[in-house]
Amino acid sequence: MASFYHLYFYRRQRDEDFILKRSFCESCNKTLKFYDLIPIFSYVFNRGRCRYCGAKIGLDKFVLEILSGILAVFVVNKSGVSIYSWLLILEIVVILFIGYIDYATTYIYNVDLLILFVIEIILKIYFRDSIYLSILDSFILGAFFIILYKFSGMMGLGDAMYALVCGFILRDFFELFLFFNISFISCAIISLVLIILKKKNLKSSISFGPYMSFSLILLLILR
Repeated sequence: MASFYHLYFYRRQRDEDFILKRSFCESCNKTLKFYDLIPIFSYVFNRGRCRYCGAKIGLDKFVLEILSGILAVFVVNKSGVSIYSWLLILEIVVILFIGYIDYATTYIYNVDLLILFVIEIILKIYFRDSIYLSILDSFILGAFFIILYKFSGMMGLGDAMYALVCGFILRDFFELFLFFNISFISCAIISLVLIILKKKNLKSSISFGPYMSFSLILLLILR
């Protein structure tokens, strides 16, 4: 799932076909074999390089696949192998990539939010969760982030839209409270570390999407 979503994000940025077009090396244009595309293992076996031309493959792809695999293990260990587990793993992968894409590009794309929203709708309908309470949570969290966007400049519009979807995924006010606190506290800690390391300063902009994704994934795993 993570490998495909990375391909999907990469190719849509270049307006390329992500379904029928074969995978290829961006450096030498060599069409890759199936054994060059095995998540995690192919990267390790080829030492992070193209097997044909030796060009380096981005470490981000490897890290995202590792993280997705670890999170999937947590889900299956808690919920077993089931339709719920598969849907939850898919949802977590999308959440992970929303955070990564915001970190890499400073954008949160509506298409990713729509995909996440559709997955959550399927989960709620299939397992008969309360949609009305989720809509209320979505409104509360979204309204707060929209206020921050309009009057403080701390957030972007993408953050506000993401908050709307996150609120829809959360089940009650307690999760809403935890999500808010974990997101802002983790952002404050990382920002402080970056300032101490002189990677950022007090005027630097920091993408908030990764911290929202971290908070949401943590709550889904521990739910």
